[in-house]
Amino acid sequence: MSSILRMRWAIAPKTAPRPHINCNRCGGLKPYHCSGKFRVNANGKRIDAWLIYRCIDCNNSWNFGILERCNRRDIEPALLHSLEAMTRPLRGAMLSTPCAARQGRARRGVS
Repeated sequence: MSSILRMRWAIAPKTAPRPHINCNRCGGLKPYHCSGKFRVNANGKRIDAWLIYRCIDCNNSWNFGILERCNRRDIEPALLHSLEAMTRPLRGAMLSTPCAARQGRARRGVS
């Protein structure tokens, strides 16, 4: 018998990452916080979806692209319905994505 205790941990962020972006309103590299709101736009059968971030100092907005020019048929029906209804579970899932690593203008911050 082994006396070693094994535990499995699951780490989940409580808040969204705060990317540091060059703010064009107040100037300089500033941390942005997630507003928890989406913007969804459809052009024909193509759909765009953005998560809206705000500058901490001046409240300037920055849109983080979640879906860009995706065909409506290529999006899972559950995801599409969640985007259209702006449901809370989807917001929570999108807030925990490491957006700073995927955007060219953003840098990782320690805020």
